[in-house]
Formats: sequence, structure tokens, C-alpha cells
Amino acid sequence: MKKHALFVAILALAFVLGIQPCTAFDEMVTDMTKQDIHVGVRFSGERIYFFGTVPDPEAEVVVKLIPLEAHPIKLTRKGKVVLFWMATKKFEIENMPHIYKVHSSKPLSEILTPALARQLRIGYEDLKKDMELKILTGTPAPDDKDVMFNGFIKMKERENLYRVAENRIRINHGRLFEHYFVFPDKAKEGKYRIESYAVKNGKVIGQAKDIIEVKKVGLIAWLYRTSRHHGVLYGIMAVVIALGAGLLVGTLFKGGGGH
Repeated sequence: MKKHALFVAILALAFVLGIQPCTAFDEMVTDMTKQDIHVGVRFSGERIYFFGTVPDPEAEVVVKLIPLEAHPIKLTRKGKVVLFWMATKKFEIENMPHIYKVHSSKPLSEILTPALARQLRIGYEDLKKDMELKILTGTPAPDDKDVMFNGFIKMKERENLYRVAENRIRINHGRLFEHYFVFPDKAKEGKYRIESYAVKNGKVIGQAKDIIEVKKVGLIAWLYRTSRHHGVLYGIMAVVIALGAGLLVGTLFKGGGGH
């Protein structure tokens, strides 16, 4: 399999290079099974394997997956109005990535100091510190940030776009680490950065950064481009498709009434 071929190749490279324990910052050798993910009509998510060398057999590894660009997100908060729950506030959230996944070889509390976790933006608590919340409609309340952050995280976890998985990375013979990230069907088109860190005694002794790109292809790509650059045409198509679907349903169930 391609996964195992890469695994063996990187392991061989580690031995050829004679990677030894180091006390200063070092670059890590990393690779992945694919650099492009093609999103078509039948795309339901994809698992991508990642590998890398460890500069010191006593080091632990932390890897973070984030998009290169973060865009504002609009969310609503519901409240009870008389007897009904409905949207009472609307917010714009900034500095929150579309995808945020972290894997580690041990519990993060055993690898990172609070200061290093903050520096590398590892963990939900550090995401929360950077989150900017702007109220668009409604009356602000002291608990808005807590409620919106917790709700946002739960929503993203349900979609498999956010996850902090400790003990997920396997280190073989103290030299090579391996793990995989799942890119779900809700992964947006664009480039994503994979940041790999080797940490020893609370300090980063090695790191690597890789890029993987999610691309729409085929009919999905054409529809996406049409919706963005030819709004009128896309609107006409949507109406035609809706009318066609209505006529088809009417034909299928014609004469089905009157019992």
C-alpha cells in the first residue's frame, strides 16, 4: 500500500541521515499519502496519512491542522420569547478556523507547558482567548462569549471539523511518527497547513510545516464557479431544476388520490 511504502521510505531516510538526539531547533522530515484532495459529487470524506522523523527518541510529537485563511462566521443565539425558542441575537465570530484538529503522542498536559501551548495555539482554551465576538443584532450579555464558543465547538465536533485527540500519534522506535487526519465532506475548498512539532522538556526541538489542498472537481466545481461568478445563470438553473423536480413528482403521483 502507498501508506506503508511512504512509511518505510521515511524510516530508511531517517537511518541514512543518522538522526541523533539534538539540543537545538531542528527541521523534521515529513510526508503524506496525498497532497491534493479532490471533492466531487460522490465525495464523502477522505483519510490522509502523515509521517515524519523525530529528531530525538525522547521527544513527543504534536501535530495541528488548520486552514491557511480564516474567514468571519455568522451565528445566532436562541432565547425564549413568550413560549417559543427563537433567534434573539446574531453574532459575527472572527479568528476561528474552519477546521481545527490536534493530534499528540501523549496527553497535551504532559507535553506542553501552558506558555508553549499558548505560543503554538494548541488546545481549545487558547482558541477561545483569540476568538473575537461582535454582536450584530440583539442585546449583549456577559455570558455571550462562553455560550457562543461552547456551541460553536460542539457544532464543529459534530461535523468532524474540530477534534483534539491525545495519544493519537504513534512513534516507532523513537524515530518515526505516524497518524492520519480525516477530511470530512464539509471540508471547504482551499489550502490547509499541517504543523508538526517535536517537543522535549517543554521546548520545541524540531518542526515541519506541510500544505494540503482541497479542490472541487467536475460538476461540483462547475456549480461552485457558476454560483460565484454567474449568479443570474445559477439562479435560473435553480428555478428550472425546482420546476423540473415538481413536474416529475406530479407525474409520478398523478391519479394517486381519491380513495
